[in-house]
Amino acid sequence: MTRLPLGTPGSWVKAFSLLGSGAIVLGLLYWLKGVLVPIALALLLTFLMSPPITMMQRRGVPRFGAVLVMLAVVAALLGGIGWTVAHQATRLVDEFPLYERNLNAKIAGLKRDERGFVARLERIVGRVSRQLQKAEVLPAAEGGPARTVRVVEDGGALQITKLWNTFGPVIEPVSMVAFAFVLVVFMLLRREDLRDRLITLAGQARLVPTTKMLDEAAGRISRYLLMQFAINSCHGLAVTAGLWLIGVPYAFMWGLIAGVLRYVPYIGPWIAAIFPLLLSLVISNSWVPALQVLLLFAVLETVSNMLVEPVLYGRGIGVSETATLVMVAFWTWLWGPIGLLLATPLTVCLVVLGHYVPALRFFDTLLGDRPALAPSARFYQRLLARDRHEAGEVAAEHAGTAGLLGVYDELMMPALCYARRDLERNALDEADVEFVVTAVADLAARLAADPQVGVDPAAPVAPPDRAAPAAAMPLLVVPVRDPCAAAAAGLLEQLLEPGGFSLDTCDPGALASEVAAELEARPAPVVCIVTASASALAYAQLLCKRLRTHPLQPQLVVACFGRQADVATARTALTSAGADRVATSLAEARAELAALRSQLVNAAVPGCDTAHDDEALGQEALRGA
Repeated sequence: MTRLPLGTPGSWVKAFSLLGSGAIVLGLLYWLKGVLVPIALALLLTFLMSPPITMMQRRGVPRFGAVLVMLAVVAALLGGIGWTVAHQATRLVDEFPLYERNLNAKIAGLKRDERGFVARLERIVGRVSRQLQKAEVLPAAEGGPARTVRVVEDGGALQITKLWNTFGPVIEPVSMVAFAFVLVVFMLLRREDLRDRLITLAGQARLVPTTKMLDEAAGRISRYLLMQFAINSCHGLAVTAGLWLIGVPYAFMWGLIAGVLRYVPYIGPWIAAIFPLLLSLVISNSWVPALQVLLLFAVLETVSNMLVEPVLYGRGIGVSETATLVMVAFWTWLWGPIGLLLATPLTVCLVVLGHYVPALRFFDTLLGDRPALAPSARFYQRLLARDRHEAGEVAAEHAGTAGLLGVYDELMMPALCYARRDLERNALDEADVEFVVTAVADLAARLAADPQVGVDPAAPVAPPDRAAPAAAMPLLVVPVRDPCAAAAAGLLEQLLEPGGFSLDTCDPGALASEVAAELEARPAPVVCIVTASASALAYAQLLCKRLRTHPLQPQLVVACFGRQADVATARTALTSAGADRVATSLAEARAELAALRSQLVNAAVPGCDTAHDDEALGQEALRGA
């Protein structure tokens, strides 16, 4: 997708077009909720009922019979639950006068303090109520008394307005539920046909992503609904048992309400706790039952959120916790209580759409639970914000799994290359780049000094070597005209085997003639040229050509970092200029230098058991090269 520069007329037109399109979509979702809500509810019930129906079909039950059995089970379950709740609620209302004495005693205890909060609140409410109940008084005529007028509304003979105001709010949800029930029946009977029509609508060319999208959405939502049903059922049974042990009447009804309201994310269980909590206040003169009810719900929520849900959900539904709360508020505002119930499944569908549809990728970014930034980008972003502490946390977390080599190669080297690239684009200034280079060097030194961080956790542990340690071989490191390249050279030095090389690093701004003079003054059999940007390739080629004609004829290793593309072209160009080996990562450069050292030592001193000092080994290696 083409990205227009920010601030151009085209970018503003595109932004306003997106805002207009979003406003139109929101308007359609709101005005068509009478149609969309039953469809969404029917899809939710279809996802919930499909796995049991599929299991019955695999056991030889016809599709029509399996659907009828499932619908009968659901109808019986809902009917039994409704009858039980209505019966116990009626009994609770009938028996409430028995608990009125305890309630009055608690209220009297709170009202004893005339200057307390409850008493003052009661007086304020009383005054406001008396003001609202006053009749409308017309101003008196001159010389006459004030007249009280009573307004009577006449709704007509049939009083259609009054009937609609009474039954209208009930008719709409009942019709939605009936429409959703009919849709569920047809969706369950014609599930495969509907799926094939959706795939055909997407187009034959998008057969693979559409199939994966439908399967992933169905799998995520079905898994979420089944696991949520199991968790909520267990939660309701636990609430029932706990309230029965505490002595709260009608524990089964409160447990059933708790299991149902737990479908409302985060706040549902605490709404369900209000009813038994209030009842516990009136069944006893003591405050102990109320505290026990609070403790029961707190313990159950902690166990469910910290132990049960992570185990049963596994990888989860792919939606972040913050996004879940935001989308719950959004769908509730848009569609009311039904939106509260449908919020999580609808958000899952948006995340899956964003994962497979490029134009809707922002849904996956904003709502998904996958990291929005790669570790290297996150590390670099924290350095740009000059937040060394969080950058150090990112590096330490990555070091726990990837080791020192992984942190240097996957976090720090990309940060140095990004800084050099942004400097060339005038997005950063010299001070910003200097901070990035300094921070990378400091963090690398701290990680290297940590004994708990290994160089490469994936490398096998070598047996202890009882032979005498090998002497260090001289190595001339040439960072190519860049502080970032100098910092990369420092990272490479820390990764080399201890005692393997004796490093001599040139100044980053050294000219080719100065590098040749340095090599003449301090002979080294190996020269490592380090670049941190694609623009340094030409100068690296010049150095290779110049050093290839040097009388010492050193081995040339070019560590070419910061090239995500045309790596093969860079290798060919550097090899043609005289480079013996080309590496594009710190791990590869480390391996190439170690292999080259072994090769030079064996060629210079055949049969040697590494019992030479630094200067002798260097001279022998130079003559062998």
